[in-house]
Amino acid sequence: TWYRIQLDFCTSGTYLNLSANQFRLTVDNSTSNIYYFEDINEVNKIRFESGNASKGIAHIDAIGYTWDQYYNLNDNKNEVISYPEKTNVQFVANCSDTESDLPSLRYYWDFDDGTAGWGKYTQHTYVTAGVYVVNLTCKDDNGITDWYSKRVFVHNKYPNIINISSSNSFRPINEGETILFNAEVIDDESDISRLAYWWDFEDYNFNPYDTSNYESGGWKQSNIYTDDYSGYANIIVKDPEGALGYKSVLVNVSNVNPLLSIWDASIIANISFEVYRNSPSYNGNFTFDLLESLLY
Repeated sequence: TWYRIQLDFCTSGTYLNLSANQFRLTVDNSTSNIYYFEDINEVNKIRFESGNASKGIAHIDAIGYTWDQYYNLNDNKNEVISYPEKTNVQFVANCSDTESDLPSLRYYWDFDDGTAGWGKYTQHTYVTAGVYVVNLTCKDDNGITDWYSKRVFVHNKYPNIINISSSNSFRPINEGETILFNAEVIDDESDISRLAYWWDFEDYNFNPYDTSNYESGGWKQSNIYTDDYSGYANIIVKDPEGALGYKSVLVNVSNVNPLLSIWDASIIANISFEVYRNSPSYNGNFTFDLLESLLY
């Protein structure tokens, strides 16, 4: 009996330690080797579509599959209603009773997040993503009660990085120069100011689920490449609930050829001379001037 499958896959570029057209399966806590898509001859009974995703993780159980790594086993077996977080959800109670008792019915709502509501019609806003069991209790004027429960799945709006631009996109960059990076991110308005950013400037074994080795920063960041580089710079964005998004931008840093220059120069020379005197008995001192113009 298996309970949960995680599928890591990559159709282009690199993802985790996967290359293009490779995948890996984890069944419960047991992880397979890395395989190529062409190793699969036939797949029976299960099929999933990645949409436009070329790399990522899918989670599968016996009931279905989901892209949400935080889902609970068999969540999709039960009937749920789903809303984005921070959405004003409208609730309507439908309770049958004798016609004479209908006007006196009282309704009590438990929204499973520490808050409650009253009345046949009510509304509630869930500020945090999760699966909530909403309980409705109905009581008539004789104190007779009945109750009904329904699960509400409140999903987090994941950060969506719509674009990364860099100064390298507009002009060639040489090693030793500063590259400016700028990320544009869409998320819930209340989360934008609370987003956390990490940058990976060299795409070696990039793992968006482990930020410990990456540089923490903001939506604007700069980096100096001390050597030539051709590859990707990556950004990871995570919201307060832990949902993350990531994106890459191509970077090309050119090598700078050595440049020889002379800052200063001096001349060292040995000068020899002879002195001839007409009279052997002549005694005295003599001087001479070495003209600077003679050195050039």
